[in-house]
Amino acid sequence: ACGQLMEDCVPSIHLSQYDANYSEIASNNSVVFTDSFGSGWTDTEWDVEFQVSLDPGILNRAEWISYVAAFFNLESKASEIFSIMRTDYNALKALAQQLTEKEGKTPKVMWASFKPETCSNPATDCDGVQGWTQVDGSWCHCGDIW
Repeated sequence: ACGQLMEDCVPSIHLSQYDANYSEIASNNSVVFTDSFGSGWTDTEWDVEFQVSLDPGILNRAEWISYVAAFFNLESKASEIFSIMRTDYNALKALAQQLTEKEGKTPKVMWASFKPETCSNPATDCDGVQGWTQVDGSWCHCGDIW
């Protein structure tokens, strides 16, 4: 998940609501980024919705760094970082376009989305399994993702 979120994973910075000490750690912070689905809500005044995954387009999602930066008075640093990300993205996009034109093929990309315990019947589907598994020809996840 950290790669998808474009962040370095550091214990206690990126927590799952399923972590045993989540509530204690979250209550000792001045902001808790969560989503509108209730994942990670602490039911405190510190909960702030962070809906980056619903914003269409990779650059739109990357620009959410500015939203987060505003909570820490780091808007100028976020602007610098986003500028680098935009430049790198556009360079890779141009390279992909050149390769597509050269090879005459359109690249195909798969996107997968997941949540903890996605198997419909964890008691039987996940018996002795931690991680991804196939059940009736479809993939599902057993246990926490992070």
